[in-house]
Amino acid sequence: MRLRGVEDVKGGTPIATGPANKQPRRRLSKAELREQADAAFPHLARGPNLQKPSSVDSERGEALRQVAFDERCKIHDLLIEGVELALKKRGYPALAEMKAKWQRKER
Repeated sequence: MRLRGVEDVKGGTPIATGPANKQPRRRLSKAELREQADAAFPHLARGPNLQKPSSVDSERGEALRQVAFDERCKIHDLLIEGVELALKKRGYPALAEMKAKWQRKER
């Protein structure tokens, strides 16, 4: 006799059933899933200062996030704009001019 699949000693296919007293798992909300994920992977935790290249306090970080959302751009774009304004205020040329100057030097 050739066996195919999982069969018990008597040749019948066993019926897989779970424990009789096991209750179905409760569905978790998105917030609960997020909390569990943050606890399991703290290095990937979400927060207002996540993936920002500078140290920004939470109020300014939240304001940057809101402005980026309203203007449909990235926080990085706003930070670069701020750097350009700070350099311009101090008399430095715009980044585009500096890039063009560097490209001319490379030729």
